[in-house]
Amino acid sequence: MIELILSSISMSPILLLLLVICYLRMKKADEKWEKRILDYSFKHKNRKVECGKAYNEKLKVNKSDVINELKIYFEGKITTFDKGIISKYNRYYFSLYDFQKILGYSIESKGDNIKLLMNNKKIMISYTNNWFIDADKKCFRVPAVIYNGEYYLSLIDICEIFNLKTLWNYYEKEIRVFKNRKEIIKTSREKLKKPALIRLEDITAGDEYDDAEKLFKLRIVSDLAYSKCLPFHIAWIPHYKSPGRGIDNDLVKDFNIYNADFLFTLDYMINRGGIIGLHGYTHQYKNGDSVDDSEFGIGFYSTIDEARSRTLMAIETAEKLNIPYKFFESPHYSCTIEQQAVFENYFKYIFEPAQGVWNHMPYVSKRNNKTIYVPAPLGYVEDVDVEAMLKRIKNKPKGDLAALFYHPYKEFDYIMLNKSADGYLEYSYLEDSILQKILNCLSEEGYSLVKITDIRK
Repeated sequence: MIELILSSISMSPILLLLLVICYLRMKKADEKWEKRILDYSFKHKNRKVECGKAYNEKLKVNKSDVINELKIYFEGKITTFDKGIISKYNRYYFSLYDFQKILGYSIESKGDNIKLLMNNKKIMISYTNNWFIDADKKCFRVPAVIYNGEYYLSLIDICEIFNLKTLWNYYEKEIRVFKNRKEIIKTSREKLKKPALIRLEDITAGDEYDDAEKLFKLRIVSDLAYSKCLPFHIAWIPHYKSPGRGIDNDLVKDFNIYNADFLFTLDYMINRGGIIGLHGYTHQYKNGDSVDDSEFGIGFYSTIDEARSRTLMAIETAEKLNIPYKFFESPHYSCTIEQQAVFENYFKYIFEPAQGVWNHMPYVSKRNNKTIYVPAPLGYVEDVDVEAMLKRIKNKPKGDLAALFYHPYKEFDYIMLNKSADGYLEYSYLEDSILQKILNCLSEEGYSLVKITDIRK
């Protein structure tokens, strides 16, 4: 717009004045919606913690769910669990009475609400209300389950309560648990001038995240965002398939230690501020591979019925696994206008441009006046070319939303691991990683990261 004004100096004064007025109105409108997003984000950043009901609040546990083949080590020593280990939907659950002999705390009260005393520190736990309190109130990632009249907590929640780290070995079917030896120093998120969003793309139980070391590093990447109190989005592919290699990995049917590690990692990322979105159902078509292939649109699953059925399968997977989701994203942004209309029936946020509009800023659907299409005009980091992304951030056109997506496995080369004598895995995270350069650039250019749910009508 400013280029048009400058090129129009020779125009009549009236026409030039109209152009200037139009430009100023557009600039004011841009600043208005950006300010509204920022204000909402920071106004609600310290909102009261509410631990709502989970999808599988009444998850039933049977004797067949008690497993014996899993070995648990604590600080290098193998442990026994007299009350057993429960495996349900690729999560492992333990009795706090078994962990009592490992960690040495005392249990001062029993029942639905208990009090633990550990190293002169009190921890309050409410099984029925789905939370615990140490210094702050925090929600369980998943509700406790009941077996033989006793509560069992998930491994992810036990690790959160007692600040523990895990190291998984699929071949030996073992998990090594340690007290966390690396404190995360948190810095407050600063309110700058403009909002920005970042999405971690193509997270799935397979492909680039198919072993324990990669999942360990993925948890470290989420720790980076957590240390800066930065919200981030996770485009999760619920069902990984690679028919050519005979892989059909359904997390609600295939129960094994790898899938348990993946789900533990997804839970971990949610606890670190990650906002989950459903990135299709399989992100593939027929004999294609998840991640590489498209799923919807012309030449793929192109009908309205296929869009509806596959969306419902993705939702069903998330709900069975107790994964909270806030948005949808079509694989490779490939879908028809009619299919996007179907997605609108199930999601308030769609993290892609609206078909036929190709908006560069948040756009409210004209069909239901509710669903918000959130684009990512900054694109993604191709290969490892971070400089091109930094250039786009610095030269972003006014009126465009500062949103981008990134494949976090590209960070793994910057994370150095070192196993100590007792098996604890130390790490160092190089400061010149691609993601850290992006985050630093956004901050230097006056952008604060926000959640997609901070964008309101």
